[in-house]
Amino acid sequence: MPIVPRAVVQCVRRRRKDRVLHVRLNAFEMAAIEQAAAATGLSISAFTRSLALEGAGVLPFLTDEDRTVLAALVFEVRSLGVNLNQMSRRLNASGVISAVDFSIKLTAVQELLMAVRLELQAHRIRGIDRRRGTV
Repeated sequence: MPIVPRAVVQCVRRRRKDRVLHVRLNAFEMAAIEQAAAATGLSISAFTRSLALEGAGVLPFLTDEDRTVLAALVFEVRSLGVNLNQMSRRLNASGVISAVDFSIKLTAVQELLMAVRLELQAHRIRGIDRRRGTV
């Protein structure tokens, strides 16, 4: 995705909207867009404009910070998966696993899932704020 200078983004947001884009939708598509726009507190026009500009790379959906955080979460999920696979092999081979090991891994899984959940919620809020132009 191309890097767009902040001045270009501000220019896109401030300029008078004097062009019209016509898009044909079926009833299901329109209802889905209306619902999503309402959830963000935007008009249908502002909502679809923000999505089109994201798709064009003018207002990217994921910032560099978002990508960094998501990459770190993916790394943690992979690491945890490796640990769980090792524990499963040990259990399958011996039929026994340490209660302490199991408790530690279970706690790690719960903490990681909570971190992923919180980051996704924060990402959702940042996306809504970006669409509104409040960030």
